[in-house]
Amino acid sequence: MSINARKMPKSATLRRAPQQNRGKKSQSKILDGARKILSQDGYEKFSMRRISAASSVGLSTIYDYFPSKTSVLHTLLEERLKLRLKIFDRTIAAIPADAKLSEFIESYLGYMRKEGFWSIYDIGLRNAATHEESLKSLLQWYEAETIDRYVSALRSAGSKWSEDDLRTTASYLLSILAQFEPGVVAQKDKNSRRLTSELVQHTFSTILRKVLN
Repeated sequence: MSINARKMPKSATLRRAPQQNRGKKSQSKILDGARKILSQDGYEKFSMRRISAASSVGLSTIYDYFPSKTSVLHTLLEERLKLRLKIFDRTIAAIPADAKLSEFIESYLGYMRKEGFWSIYDIGLRNAATHEESLKSLLQWYEAETIDRYVSALRSAGSKWSEDDLRTTASYLLSILAQFEPGVVAQKDKNSRRLTSELVQHTFSTILRKVLN
């Protein structure tokens, strides 16, 4: 699958990049603390002071590396979106050319679950991207990259649809996943989560079969 990758928005601006192991350890603790806050409380209660409390790293030390909470969020969002794209590429590469459509979908969703997607953490990052103007371009980059990958994969699978129709389909599939995440996170009952996953999988299969016929 050949994809002409577009330029990714600039990475988060750091006051200084850690050079020694001690600095790298501090930055890692800061990011772990930030992940903990998003995972437990979401974006609404995200602040530098709470990152300090959750990471046991002094507030002044955090500001030595990150000039604002937005730069912390940018670092986490970029990391997560890159992983999403990596999972898609890994799934495409691992699936045989003669594999059934259902095998690809099951494998892709399985990789996503294994990496802990569809969590409060991911919802928090998406909420941050809708509220923080500087994060929107990063999310838009990811969405455009994902659409390119869907279109390329469908072309490789033999779809005869036009470029515009394939992009419309890809955008719709992306919107399904975006709606799926908050729904499945909100469901505490395992059977409800399983049913929701099955419905999403069925929807994907139905749409993709139509595109490939």
